[in-house]
Amino acid sequence: MLDVVNAEESEPEDWTGPLYAHTRDLYGLIHARFILTARGMNAMLAKYRKAEFGVCPLLGCDSQPVLPVGLHSELRQGQAHIFCPRCNNVYAPSTPPLGSQRAAVCDIDGAYIGPTFPHLLILAQPAINSKLATPKPYESKVFGFRVYDGRFDGGEKGASARSSAPAPKQQQSAGGEADNAATADTQQAEDMAPEAPGASASPQKGGNGPKVD
Repeated sequence: MLDVVNAEESEPEDWTGPLYAHTRDLYGLIHARFILTARGMNAMLAKYRKAEFGVCPLLGCDSQPVLPVGLHSELRQGQAHIFCPRCNNVYAPSTPPLGSQRAAVCDIDGAYIGPTFPHLLILAQPAINSKLATPKPYESKVFGFRVYDGRFDGGEKGASARSSAPAPKQQQSAGGEADNAATADTQQAEDMAPEAPGASASPQKGGNGPKVD
């Protein structure tokens, strides 16, 4: 399909009109079914190995070849995109340079590829994804020194510290409540204790108590 599109662009004849548009759509939908067959996947795999669909724009993927993908199965819902099997991201394709052998993915409808093709190809050819390393994340540096970002260091340690911080406070409050309860029980026991026999009240100053000669 991509070869036909590129060939049509090089022809000087102007193919316009509703008949041509319907013919193009019919061919594109047939192409979306064809690339899901064994023969179609082999043809697309050869193009993938030659990086005819372009490379991943992510710096960490180190010019990883990409596969075409459509985000919708319906016509005129959007253009085809590119899928990187290394970072598992979808990107908008860029226009290939003039005279390049790359296929113009951005010039075709996404329904001509469909959302199934790249993932089915990877399942059918596990070697595509098995040898790919995880892209290295970009490190922010200032004068050669890595910029510290606490968001990447506050994982489980920060969560455990935050969860354990209120614990001593709760223990202290629990101990204070226990001491207050014990004091109240002691005071109540003293109030309810009976007086000893023979005990008398202390004489009051200036009272009418017995006089001693």
